[in-house]
Amino acid sequence: MAYEFFRFEVYSRLRQPGVWLFSALFALAAFASASSEAVTVGGGVGGTAIDAPFVITQMLGIFSVIGVVIATAFVATCVVRDFEQRTWSAFFTSPIRKRDLLLGRFFGSLVMVWLVFVATAVGIALGTAMPWLDPERLVGFQPGAYAYALVVLVFPNLFVMGAVFFAIGTLTRRVLWAYVGVAGFFVFYVVSQNLMSGLENDTLAAFADPFGMGAVATHTRYWTLAERNTLSPRPAPWSSPIERCGSASESSRSRSPSASFACRPLPRAGRAAPTTPATSHGSHATARCRG
Repeated sequence: MAYEFFRFEVYSRLRQPGVWLFSALFALAAFASASSEAVTVGGGVGGTAIDAPFVITQMLGIFSVIGVVIATAFVATCVVRDFEQRTWSAFFTSPIRKRDLLLGRFFGSLVMVWLVFVATAVGIALGTAMPWLDPERLVGFQPGAYAYALVVLVFPNLFVMGAVFFAIGTLTRRVLWAYVGVAGFFVFYVVSQNLMSGLENDTLAAFADPFGMGAVATHTRYWTLAERNTLSPRPAPWSSPIERCGSASESSRSRSPSASFACRPLPRAGRAAPTTPATSHGSHATARCRG
């Protein structure tokens, strides 16, 4: 029964212009950010390649923060719609389990949100393929970098945030309170990040970032240009969540030789990545990266 609600939600969303409109807007913004210096959302700085795995992860992570509003618009309205259209009595008086109804509609709307960010990744890929870009700042199309950023960073962010605001909409039966929750969350997020920015404990600062961008930034802080252009921070499959976050800090790496982040090169296609002369940073980063 949950699958029937899931399929109905997906089909109904695909027939509405909202999914395609948001997909086009996010894809266009990602394309402009990747292909032009006039629009900046993350992106390569200095000698970092425009399409480096590090840059792709950073850009999609930033878009996922903005996408919380889109996720709320999709998942909160799907459950409140029955009460606004006064059709809830037909569902709740039928032999339908509440779990099937809620799970089917939540995951149906969530998949549509994920579709928007797949379009965003396509926009970045198309932007980095434009002929006016400097070939020396490109490393070639790497599908593994996009898949990693989406599956490990973007999709979990949207799932967690969507579940929170879906619960608010379900309990209050009002979309307005879900948006109030989004506004309150962003205020709390900005204030907490400003307070945590001065902390010397990188692990605590990484834990304070619900989107995982703090952990990625801390983990890649001392990477050389060659590492930024060829590597992507990947949590080892045998590590626990606490170890994964803790390994983002320098102190955790120095204390624990079994730090859970293992830097593994992604498969590259096309041109070779720009290389830089070896520095003292490079030796330390090589010692930290395994795999």
